[in-house]
Amino acid sequence: MTPMKIESFSSQIDEALSMMENRSDGISTDLKDLDHMMKLRNGCLYYIGGRPGMGKTALSLHFLLLSQLLDQRKKVLFFSLEMSKEQLINRLICSVGGINANMLKDKRLSDLDQDTFEQYHLAAKAIKALDITLIDQGVDTITSLQSTCEQVKDRDKNLGLIVVDYLQLLKGSGQNKNQIREQEVSEISRALKLLAKKCDCPVICLTQLNRQVEGRHEKRPSLSDLRESGSLEQDADAVLMLFRADYYDKDASPNLEIIVAKNRHGSLGTATVEFDRETQRISDLPFSQTKW
Repeated sequence: MTPMKIESFSSQIDEALSMMENRSDGISTDLKDLDHMMKLRNGCLYYIGGRPGMGKTALSLHFLLLSQLLDQRKKVLFFSLEMSKEQLINRLICSVGGINANMLKDKRLSDLDQDTFEQYHLAAKAIKALDITLIDQGVDTITSLQSTCEQVKDRDKNLGLIVVDYLQLLKGSGQNKNQIREQEVSEISRALKLLAKKCDCPVICLTQLNRQVEGRHEKRPSLSDLRESGSLEQDADAVLMLFRADYYDKDASPNLEIIVAKNRHGSLGTATVEFDRETQRISDLPFSQTKW
């Protein structure tokens, strides 16, 4: 076994000072009120939690596109354990092109009107130039996910963002056959945190919330609603909870609330943003509605 290299305290201080001097503030979220609270930092693990249909995938795709627009030299890996890559590509094209995704259901491109057809092809051409790799098969364990990310990092040296959709569909390493699901989730969460540090990029992982949210009068989620393991809260650098009032009451506000429930590198609060469900676009509201 190769002996572990132990650096002197003096050299560790020099390295820390150098990192502080050269570090960036992180990737902007392109959402003004959310930026006041947090940015996406290298080596950090972010959980986006919400009940089905709240907008978790839409927000992760917003961050994915944003990281590419800010720095196209960086590669993005998106692991989709639920949606196919064809479905994700369609959502990306609709978001970039401002196209109503519902119009495309069960239609061929040749069935579209001329304007929509041209919008679709222009958007497809735009995202074609981005360095995004979508993986929807062959990665269902934390071990295979780690291996894929490390191979990309070793080969290209330019991995800029990792997205996992979503945690509950991942399996552990399988080394401990007797572990319960809570222990398995803890293993996965810890491995994701170590992966962020090893690859030196943000890791965003989507996660479902407990069903008990549906039975409460107050439907806005909190950290205690994270499903299956308290280790998610412990390992995460930030936890974002998503809530839409119109999901439960069609007459309520259609805006999306991004609740920053944990944040190691910033403040807590709720950023209220616009969510266009037809195009899956997320953007700032005309006027701030942030709750600090």
